[in-house]
Amino acid sequence: IVVDPQTGEIFCFALWMNGKPGKHQWNGDGSEPGFEIGKTAQFMMVTSKDDGLTWSKPENLTRKLKQESWWLLAPSPQSGFGLPDGTLVMPVQGRSGGGDLETFATLVISRDHGQTWTIGQPGYTGGNECQAVPLGDGSIMLNIRNDRERFRAVVMTKDLGQTWAPHPTHRNTLIEPNCNGSLLRFDYEQAGVKKHVLLFANPHTQKGRTHHTIQVSFDDGLTWPDSHHMLLDEGRGAGYPSMTRVDDQHVGIVYEGSQSQLTLEKIPIKDLLEPTRRLVARDIWQREVSKEGLDLLEQRRKTPAFGANDFDMEGLRRGMGSRTEPIPPGIQMMKVKVGEIPCEWVLAPGADPDLRLLYLHGGGWVSGSGGGYLPLAAEISQVAKCAVLLPDYRLAPEHPFPAGLDDCVTAHEWLVANGPSGVHPAKATFIAGDSAGGNLTLATLLALRDRGKTMPLGGIPISPATDFTFTSDSLKSVEDPIISARTMPEFRSRYLGQSDPRNPLASPVFGNFRGLPPLLIQAGEEEMLRDDSIRVAQKAWADGIPVILEIWPGMMHVFHVRGLPESQTAVEGVSRFMHTQLPAE
Repeated sequence: IVVDPQTGEIFCFALWMNGKPGKHQWNGDGSEPGFEIGKTAQFMMVTSKDDGLTWSKPENLTRKLKQESWWLLAPSPQSGFGLPDGTLVMPVQGRSGGGDLETFATLVISRDHGQTWTIGQPGYTGGNECQAVPLGDGSIMLNIRNDRERFRAVVMTKDLGQTWAPHPTHRNTLIEPNCNGSLLRFDYEQAGVKKHVLLFANPHTQKGRTHHTIQVSFDDGLTWPDSHHMLLDEGRGAGYPSMTRVDDQHVGIVYEGSQSQLTLEKIPIKDLLEPTRRLVARDIWQREVSKEGLDLLEQRRKTPAFGANDFDMEGLRRGMGSRTEPIPPGIQMMKVKVGEIPCEWVLAPGADPDLRLLYLHGGGWVSGSGGGYLPLAAEISQVAKCAVLLPDYRLAPEHPFPAGLDDCVTAHEWLVANGPSGVHPAKATFIAGDSAGGNLTLATLLALRDRGKTMPLGGIPISPATDFTFTSDSLKSVEDPIISARTMPEFRSRYLGQSDPRNPLASPVFGNFRGLPPLLIQAGEEEMLRDDSIRVAQKAWADGIPVILEIWPGMMHVFHVRGLPESQTAVEGVSRFMHTQLPAE
């Protein structure tokens, strides 16, 4: 689509594949040389003068733009633009021959408000889907999918496509997942000064279409600083983003992500312009709950949640100590002592012993052990290809706050320098934990920062308790099938004793998160601590910390240990998050 900025007329371009049902225009005989309908794809145009209410009859531009020897000429899957002098510019792509690399990208131009159109010279041979934007110096940039290599092709023209020159970032800067990308110029005013930025969106990876990202350039595409990358969706999807200006304050983007076939997001431009270093907080409400998940939820609702009638701490301890889930074959388990702290290493075949995760078990600060989490640790080690250390931190009420926290800090310090085979520095560390262990994950990060210790690359609190003042709405509004909200004061009295419940090392939601690493927070929709996760994610976000928030529909407290399809998918998300944080090799 191109909109004439002077007249408001809309020009919509499309490709007709008449006569070639089921045959893609890029493949073999999907389109052939010539002009004949039914033999070659037809380059069509319709127009609207009333903002899309009515449209003209289709006009066939094939003979006017396409050379007879070309196999194909098609509009780009992106929009064009109008220049101040009324010139209309539309990016196009084509195939000059039958070979895979005989493709090109260029521009179609109209100097008379769409009455006539001409085509430029190929801007790059070997590329196809493309997007054009005007630059500050009056030239036009053409950003092109480059299936030959793993970097985007970027060229410039100062004469509307008659001649081209490579941009300084040509084939060396923007990574190429072999997918369409979207490029948008966004003009804005700051302190009375008119400015513009370039926005580029694509799956930001060279291996598969994942990590759907928007990048920002303040210098007409010469640099794309890491501080201005916004991750929309780290999962796998077809990609094919398309951006547009919604209004003076927002950018709209449509893309094919991991959660739905088409995702539309409206993003404040200020979130893109500010150096946030953030991942976009996202939930996954669009996921359908698995049959297994629905069945388990129904089953658990038939029995009282723990603590609904009374608080049986000894019964909780027996239950947490009696987990007997099978452990996959080939998993190595090695008991070690970190000072006086009993710990156990878990290492799957093929896992990297120098990529290390400290996993802090749940149990309400009064029960549980690393041994009860061996199956989950084994799964994480298998999927994330990392070594997992399970510490048996000291439990309340025998050892109240901050004894358990101090053990977690000590365990991470040891983990940095020691691996499954002995003394050897880690190449990267992470901290994860669930429920009380999720609380300790956040508290350990805060304590490590405050004490000037080595920080991990990321934190992964799962279903964390983050507020011992109990102000989260979900404590009252959600009927948790696993654990009753009536237990929380019991846990607090045993863990904190007379300590201040607003101490950030006890209630991380009251902490200052500046200086912490990125966070992945996972929780279930059907758990009383849901809003504890949401609130701490909002606090981290407000403090400028990269955070991904996942609230899983239909899921219970610490659903990761329930053997559900969602359990496996969540662990895969943990792995993606960890490997996203690793420095490029």
